[in-house]
Amino acid sequence: MCNRCSLCGISYPTHILKCRKCGGSLSSIQAAVDSDWDEQSRDTVFVADPERERLITWRASCLYDAGLRDLEAATLLSGTDIDLHKACDMVRAGCDPKLLLEILL
Repeated sequence: MCNRCSLCGISYPTHILKCRKCGGSLSSIQAAVDSDWDEQSRDTVFVADPERERLITWRASCLYDAGLRDLEAATLLSGTDIDLHKACDMVRAGCDPKLLLEILL
């Protein structure tokens, strides 16, 4: 179990509640903590963009509403410039999350 940043994707131990790199919000997921999370969070610090964070959250919720229950895939796809409508259509058609990532990224 870990907390993963919705913006930069770093997986933190559960006691960390906000991303140390970008200030993004963290979500609890069933995954391993990144072994180098402390180093990753110190690399390059940038100011979080609240508007971008809202957009990513909205895109992730659209993918979830379409049926994508794989949090890691939704997080990766919501932070990119993929065609959201195409991704949602593929999810509704039953495309496997791993295949969806391979096709769209």
